[in-house]
Amino acid sequence: MSQPDATPARRVILVSVDLLASSQLHGVTQAAGLELDVLGPAGLLASAEAAPPALVIFDLTTPLDDLPGTVAALKSLTPPPAVVAFGPHVQGARLEAAADAGCDAVLTRGQFHRSSAEVLARYASAEGGGAP
Repeated sequence: MSQPDATPARRVILVSVDLLASSQLHGVTQAAGLELDVLGPAGLLASAEAAPPALVIFDLTTPLDDLPGTVAALKSLTPPPAVVAFGPHVQGARLEAAADAGCDAVLTRGQFHRSSAEVLARYASAEGGGAP
């Protein structure tokens, strides 16, 4: 009889409809030993409740009706995931709104893609994953 894996892959959810963003992040998560699920906003909370992720990443170019409410719902999970958001640098109001919503980190798209491995290590690592 086989034993279940004692250390399952830690789950990261990317909320995005941008295929380029998801394909770029897929390789980085795989290299870090993480499992990546790419979801639209509609299925996010049900998926996160069913299998709590270590990290949820919001692509702020993806339409989302209630970012503050969604972040609050995610933070109420046990254990709560870390929440990171990224978006175009020219959309400063949207980036500021994500910070105000309670995201643990908010980055421009360029910052996120340049430092995605570091973001994953900080917010989804086995040692310190989840919300700081």
